Amino acid sequence: MLKDRANNTVEQILSYRMRFLATSRRVFGGAIGSALLLLLVCSTSPMQTASAQGWKAHLAVGFSSATFTGESDNDFAYRSAFAGGGGATLFFTESLGLRSELMYVIRGAFTENAVIDGLQTEVDARFAVAYIDVPLLATAQLALHGPIAPYAFAGVSYSRNVDAKLTLISASGDEVTDGDSSIGLNEVSLVGGVGLNLRIGTEQAFIEARFADGIKNIRPERPDAPLENRSILVIAGIRF
Repeated sequence: MLKDRANNTVEQILSYRMRFLATSRRVFGGAIGSALLLLLVCSTSPMQTASAQGWKAHLAVGFSSATFTGESDNDFAYRSAFAGGGGATLFFTESLGLRSELMYVIRGAFTENAVIDGLQTEVDARFAVAYIDVPLLATAQLALHGPIAPYAFAGVSYSRNVDAKLTLISASGDEVTDGDSSIGLNEVSLVGGVGLNLRIGTEQAFIEARFADGIKNIRPERPDAPLENRSILVIAGIRF
């Protein structure tokens, strides 16, 4: 009797979680929705609740691949740049935690034959916007007792623009770089991703990929033609 009730309860919880996932995929899109799926799967895996609780710090470096999306006459492509920083995770159990970071990430975009003031030119344009990211992420790890353990995370991120530059590249290859004051100071993104925790001897390393989709117009002076950041961040680091 008690066993039947327990099984029914588990089935109801899984049903509610799958409904939540379906809604999340419609609202947040495929990449972040997929991260939420793994997050939910991880949260239902077997876990130990004793020794793994507490804080765990980390340092990481990698690169971001970013572009602009939204209303524009230009066809923006991805461009890659440096990313790095550190943070900490508060683990409530071996599997579940809450993570925050301070990351330096260069985003931006690249476009060929840029449209400037409504006119198509033969000049290419490269945008580089340096942000300080402060994400808040729910994280869940499969409690596997081996050297490799996958995990997923999802949440939101606040970003502060600390430097924005625009480089114009002529057909002959000459470059002119100047500050870009059209980019706003503040940005907010939805974030989701997956990673692998790696046990190497007595050390703990990790590698992960995260997707960030901006939900705030980065050109506040152009509410009629909003642009948002979109980026993929790949980093590797150590936990201690």
